[in-house]
Amino acid sequence: MEIWHLRYFVAVAEEGTVARAAERLHMTASPLSRRIRDLERELGAALFVRSHHSLDLTSRGSELLPRATDVLARFDAIASSAAPARMSLGIAPDVSGAARDLVLGAIAEIRPGIEALLSPAHTGPLLAAVRAGELELAVAHGPIEEPGVDAVLLERRATYAVVGRGTAFGDRTSVHLSELADLAFASIDRTAAPALYGRLDETLRSAGVHRRATVPDSNFAGVAQLVAAGQAFTLSTRDTGTTARLLRDEDVVFLEVDGGGHLSTYATWSSARAAADPRVRDAVAAIRRAAAGVVSASRVPPRASR
Repeated sequence: MEIWHLRYFVAVAEEGTVARAAERLHMTASPLSRRIRDLERELGAALFVRSHHSLDLTSRGSELLPRATDVLARFDAIASSAAPARMSLGIAPDVSGAARDLVLGAIAEIRPGIEALLSPAHTGPLLAAVRAGELELAVAHGPIEEPGVDAVLLERRATYAVVGRGTAFGDRTSVHLSELADLAFASIDRTAAPALYGRLDETLRSAGVHRRATVPDSNFAGVAQLVAAGQAFTLSTRDTGTTARLLRDEDVVFLEVDGGGHLSTYATWSSARAAADPRVRDAVAAIRRAAAGVVSASRVPPRASR
């Protein structure tokens, strides 16, 4: 029996349904149900009477609940007092200052004096590190499709097609992606954010854009050089991020894309880590509160966490 078995049991007992308990624990219902059945097998007794609409405690479950609650309270007190006054926070290159500061502010709100140690990396490696438990939180770009990793939307910024001023589009203010089919699409390697570049590749191919100019070694400056020389185009936000800053130093034009396009930024965490670590769980709750106000104010439809 692990401590998270007890945490899952208490959540289901207090919420009355697996669905509500899963939402509280920031995980999906199926693995939570499996963990409860694992605990029942280990104890050799049913803990819940299962009905269509709810779960009620058996006599054995009623005996276990106060003991489990006491153990969790003691464990959380020990974990909180023994935990170092710092948290590891991964951050992707094109994350805006507003998104970064929202997360840092939320962490400081629930843990005054805590040091958030930033670990810059691309989205792909960050999500893998979160899943492996090497990072407690990360701010990365979506879509978020890493198994075991949950997310909350922080912001969604418009993206623009960026071309050299000397190209045929130099005097335009907007463009449809299909008009750029004769140019290569310039980017860093897609392993930096596999889900993001995978979706983007589908969009480009459907618009008839098939040529690619992939720059190795995360060389954003190389992307900017290709675009400024008129040999390729890229997609970028206009006001934030590494790519945008480099492009602004070049003789390029930012064109609105007909039909729109966005770069979505999420706070991400391991669902298992959030269930077991009260610091991560509290940080997630604070980030959710802060993000809800920002997303609501900008009228961006929120993404449902998985």
